[in-house]
Amino acid sequence: MTGTARKSLTSSFPLYGSVRHFIRILDGVAYELFRSTRKAIREHCGDYQHPASWKDPETWVPAYRTGSPNALAYRLWRESEYGVNPRLLLGAWNLCVKHALLRRTRRGFLAITEKGESFMDDPDGETVGRIDAHEGVLNLLQTLSQAGRASSGDILRSFTEYCLQETTSRNPVTIKELLRMRLRNLVDRGYVSRSGQDSLLTDAGAEYLERHRQLLEEQQPVPPEEAQHHAGAPRPDGTTPSQEEGVQA
Repeated sequence: MTGTARKSLTSSFPLYGSVRHFIRILDGVAYELFRSTRKAIREHCGDYQHPASWKDPETWVPAYRTGSPNALAYRLWRESEYGVNPRLLLGAWNLCVKHALLRRTRRGFLAITEKGESFMDDPDGETVGRIDAHEGVLNLLQTLSQAGRASSGDILRSFTEYCLQETTSRNPVTIKELLRMRLRNLVDRGYVSRSGQDSLLTDAGAEYLERHRQLLEEQQPVPPEEAQHHAGAPRPDGTTPSQEEGVQA
């Protein structure tokens, strides 16, 4: 394969505002405490016949607030001003690990990195721009910039082509979900607006894209013939879109 290696896009792509809460709260927390918190929550997931409902953290978080792991879950919910659902930490965690926003110290504590500080302090800065370039977010903004107003189908076709050429994502269901989460992120940041089934680039989105356009130019896509060769192939790790893709720090 020529050019740069294919990019692995973060699944369960989070809202950046919730990631900032996540980083702030976890700074100084023992890594093992974070792991045990996730484990404790998973143990209360129920089964296929009797699944637990996680839609209202205000109901279930207080019920598990005793003990260290549950106390951290309670902190994440309350100190984020209800922006971080303790059940849905995978996307924020994977983003932080993949892009080095948090690190584990020699003494086993989580700490904000220099990139993490930049991510926290400068929402439109270089660190965020580079994350957006890697995660296909800038590509989406460029698609909308060229189209002016794009239907859901047009955006999906463009994003699918991007994924097949430059990423490890090939499953149509996976790609559709990756797109949905990224559009949600952009709407939350005010860079994209929705009108029915159409998406539009806002003035703020156009300004942000222009600021980081050089990052798009740095991208080197995989040759189209290779992308076509892999189209429709199963995901490299054999997982389905519903499976968690954990990352160890």
